[in-house]
Amino acid sequence: MLSVPVQVILYDMGSGSTQAALVKYSTYGKLKSSQTNQFEVLDVAYDHSLGSNSLDVLLLKHFAEEFKQKGGDDIR
Repeated sequence: MLSVPVQVILYDMGSGSTQAALVKYSTYGKLKSSQTNQFEVLDVAYDHSLGSNSLDVLLLKHFAEEFKQKGGDDIR
């Protein structure tokens, strides 16, 4: 018996890079005591120039501009 496979994306955003993997998880077997779990990596991606440092800079720029537009000082 094959359960319905589940596909998930696992990602890791480090300080200087981001990795992602598309993984399929399936369970085989009629009885719980004899079930076999299977993980299959369908695809992976890696970007060495996109990390949380990049996201931090983008968020800071966005909110500094929003603050300035609402009558605040330019905090950059």
